Amino acid sequence: MAYSPAYFPNTPATPVRRSVVVTPSDTARIDPTKSLIIVSGGTVVIQCSEDTAPQIFPNLPPYAELTFEVVKVLASGTTAQDIRGCY
Repeated sequence: MAYSPAYFPNTPATPVRRSVVVTPSDTARIDPTKSLIIVSGGTVVIQCSEDTAPQIFPNLPPYAELTFEVVKVLASGTTAQDIRGCY
């Protein structure tokens, strides 16, 4: 039988089903991600679903993956561009 996403729940272990470009914002929240792909590299400031304060990830290389349930990518302090949210 061929793989079909309909047979599997959407958990962190299942393959990514979609990715979207994330525009950093100090106020806008995003749907909780499985991970973020930082295509261009740089510094990224994120807030995870259970964080009370933002977390800073400096000097990430191109195509770094942050495997966190991210709900916000802050514009303040983020220098990386082309950020993709994976769901």
